[in-house]
Amino acid sequence: MNPYYPNLLSPLKVGNVTLKNRIALAPMNLRELDHNGGLTERDIAFCERFAKGGVGLITIGESCVGRETGSSESFMLRINNPGAFNSLCDVADAVHRWGAKVSIEMSHAGALCIPENNFGHLPMGPISYVKPSGIQVVEMTEEQMEQVAEEFGDAALTLKNAGFDMCMFHAGHGWLIHQFLSPRTNKRTDKYGGSVENRVRFPMMCLDNIRKKVGKNFAVDMRITGDEIIEGGYHIDESREFIRYLAPYVDMIQCSTGGIFHPDATARMSPPVFYEKGCNVHFATAIKEVVDVPVSCVGGINEPDQMEGIIRENKADLIVMGRGLICEPDMPNKLAQNKLDEINRCLRCNECHNRLFAQGWFTCTLNPTVGHEIDNLHKFNKPVEPKNVVVVGGGPGGMMAAYTAWQQGHKVTLIEKKDSLGGTISFSDHVDFKVDMAYWWHQMERKIAKTDIKLMLGTEADSKLIDSIAPDVLIIAVGADPVTPPIPGIDNPKVVLGAKMYDEAHDFGKKIVVIGGGMVGCESAVELKDRGCDVTVVEMLPRVANGSGEAQTNSIRVGLLGVKTMVNTSCVRVTDEGVWVKPADGEEQLLEADSIILSAGMRSRSAVVDELMKATVPEIYNIGDSVTARKMGNAIKEGYYTAMNL
Repeated sequence: MNPYYPNLLSPLKVGNVTLKNRIALAPMNLRELDHNGGLTERDIAFCERFAKGGVGLITIGESCVGRETGSSESFMLRINNPGAFNSLCDVADAVHRWGAKVSIEMSHAGALCIPENNFGHLPMGPISYVKPSGIQVVEMTEEQMEQVAEEFGDAALTLKNAGFDMCMFHAGHGWLIHQFLSPRTNKRTDKYGGSVENRVRFPMMCLDNIRKKVGKNFAVDMRITGDEIIEGGYHIDESREFIRYLAPYVDMIQCSTGGIFHPDATARMSPPVFYEKGCNVHFATAIKEVVDVPVSCVGGINEPDQMEGIIRENKADLIVMGRGLICEPDMPNKLAQNKLDEINRCLRCNECHNRLFAQGWFTCTLNPTVGHEIDNLHKFNKPVEPKNVVVVGGGPGGMMAAYTAWQQGHKVTLIEKKDSLGGTISFSDHVDFKVDMAYWWHQMERKIAKTDIKLMLGTEADSKLIDSIAPDVLIIAVGADPVTPPIPGIDNPKVVLGAKMYDEAHDFGKKIVVIGGGMVGCESAVELKDRGCDVTVVEMLPRVANGSGEAQTNSIRVGLLGVKTMVNTSCVRVTDEGVWVKPADGEEQLLEADSIILSAGMRSRSAVVDELMKATVPEIYNIGDSVTARKMGNAIKEGYYTAMNL
């Protein structure tokens, strides 16, 4: 028994498989295939990294069971493709080397398919209809249902033969099986529609075929949407009804929430910072009350003590994390050794989602190594001759550069003009939904304090100071300053720079106007709304959070509920009464305001950079916002790799 987390790190029996602990990787994969249609070396290294970090179970993400139908994307793994088999064997072997178990999420996209990804076949689902795109969805016949059921069974058998420990039957999130379970999408009038008993017939047909093909001694997990969240969908009481029919076929149930069928449901599926941590756990607990198999929970969980409590209090049997483990793949091993202060806590910023769907691989604000598992395995060694390194700027990028350079054996001096580290993220101490960002900042402070890094706080660096230290390497991470646009009256005392609104105490009053609807402006608006203020965001562009990915935009939409937003609207002037604005299709109007928050973007401190560049140093690197204003993750990643490459 582990002395620190005796419940979370205890074994769990799932069918005939024993997981070494109660921590599992949520179904995920990289959006790529090799030339045979199988997993790539990078896919396998990605999975192995989490196994090395100590998780009990790894589930590879959505993979298609159909041979010619069922794929929602061109790069979706087809389990029954013979060309994929060797890669499945390889990933099972890689995961097993570290004592973890491996599964795969077997899915069919149903009505969400498109013909070009499915050999020209039209998508099929519970009912016939025409999508907004003009593509016809075909109502499934009984023969087609039987064919898909056969393919689910064949896929499970393929996984068993490849050395997998179990498989996952995906019955949630809006894909084909869920389409049959949901009254929103299943409008059939035959024996496969209407009552719960009818809507479970096709899912039962698939599970029955899986069991016939793999037998009783191959573990079957099932992922469900415990509650669809939105009006017209089913809720937890109804899912408890249909789960009674399906549970006898499976050895474990993963209870998720929401899905891809509505923005509100998608936001709840991967809860952003505006939802409480573990906001979906109670759905798993409700399912657990009506079944005799283990039930796992997933969604916005990142705190070890909360995880331990969920298992101890019998709310769920297994903690499933995606973003939390992307951020900290070594979490299980660090928990086992009680190294809590070394564990990154996921910010729930959804940067990982944005990068995956935009560019095909994961990234993380706090973990610069994710997605580069092969490179980091072979590329970096500690230098033979340590260097004298000076880092100027104690924000996220500077802290990461200094700490990483020290870990690599270099002598490091960190110079910061303020009296404390943190830089632009020091505001996070004052915002409830930024608690994990504040945690990371103070965690980095504690880590640096335990080293022999020389800290020069309250020190303005210039080229003369750098020359007096005579370093081998200078890393410039001086960040950016807020932009002040040439709006008449912008110097009014009512105007507070968003980037500095927490630097000193302010009585913002009741009515607030935020100029600038980027992520920083939107988050400032959310925080002020949470204080009880009446907030309006004014943005020149057609949408707020412009430039953020879909996942982040959907997340901020949740936070902005209760905030008025005006897009395609310019600020004409600021007066003592408030802000005069002009919508693109309207007349000028006054937005009365007690305070005005200016969040019009950031501009790199180029003059400071130019001055530091005058120093006589063999190697000089400029990183983060002092190159150009971007996201926190860019600074951290550049700080890490700059230091690793020295």
